[in-house]
Amino acid sequence: MKLIKNNLIPALIILAAATLIIILALPLANTEWAEGFRTTGATGTETEPIAEGNTPPALLSLILPVFKVMIFMGVGGLLTTFVRRVSKRFTT
Repeated sequence: MKLIKNNLIPALIILAAATLIIILALPLANTEWAEGFRTTGATGTETEPIAEGNTPPALLSLILPVFKVMIFMGVGGLLTTFVRRVSKRFTT
């Protein structure tokens, strides 16, 4: 029960907050401000506009960023757990 209380619930809260922020920021994708970023880019040079058929479905736009965060954080967490367990074996 401590595992759920100490680890799972905070992780779910963070995941819910990230999902809420993504959902709230999604309407910004259709503004002129966002179009300015797409056409000029970070360097200020002109880029090619995105073709209408190349845009992902809206559901994927919501889900994929969450999965990306979960994968990157999960890999780092698993590597950290592995290193800690291996180091405990050698220190005891």
